[in-house]
Amino acid sequence: MNRSLTVNALCATINASRASGSSGVSEIDLPAGRWRIGASHGMEHVPVAEEFEVSGQGELEKTLRFERAAQEATYLDYLHEVEHAAERVARLERAIDQAIEVLPAEMRALIAGLQALRGIKQVSAATIVAEVGPLSRFPRPKQLMGYSGMVSSEDSTGDRVRRGAITKTGNAHLRRIVGEAAWAYQYRPAMSPELKKRQEGLSEEVKEIAWKAQHRLSSRFRRLTAKGKLRQKVTVAIGRELLGFIWAIGIQVEKEQRLRQARAQAA
Repeated sequence: MNRSLTVNALCATINASRASGSSGVSEIDLPAGRWRIGASHGMEHVPVAEEFEVSGQGELEKTLRFERAAQEATYLDYLHEVEHAAERVARLERAIDQAIEVLPAEMRALIAGLQALRGIKQVSAATIVAEVGPLSRFPRPKQLMGYSGMVSSEDSTGDRVRRGAITKTGNAHLRRIVGEAAWAYQYRPAMSPELKKRQEGLSEEVKEIAWKAQHRLSSRFRRLTAKGKLRQKVTVAIGRELLGFIWAIGIQVEKEQRLRQARAQAA
């Protein structure tokens, strides 16, 4: 079986598991605090009397009690679904780790390099690499943007140029992953301990590209929002520009890999 397809399938499964509404939750990794099951069968982080505790390790402490047995049974069923979904995500993440370990060195280096960007962790990076492959196959970043379907449609006649919504004719998986990552740039540039850890072992050139992305995209996000643009449209614009930085890191990583191979052959 093609290894990149294996990683792609695993990433698609874990992303679907995280986004699935069947369990009544939209997020699996619950932060510590008080939570409740809302009337819409979702979960809200609000201070109310009827709650359960989520520990720092993500384990649910069943402290909520109901007077009616039917409510108690429904509540416990929801908890079971949350725990089941969390276990499934953890199991799939372990499978992704194992699949990445057997990939060619070039693909592993690219997955590691893309994680230098804010908003892109291992699952997102592996999905991008599995969907796109070597980023050097796109001579320019605009072609990668077009491949994602995040470019504006055009209806021009003569001297008139009219642009509309994005085409959505490209790779839907790539478009979704980049769109989700774009939300991370609504915050000011920062280097969290987790991001620093992901950047360990990467070249200074890759780190510099990632840092430029933070400054550029964060500033653009705030500027577009200040103009009154819808946040959903802003994230599309940010995601489209993020693809340019993804392309730049991909080209840099491939260049470093070629230099490393040349040195190894010379030695």
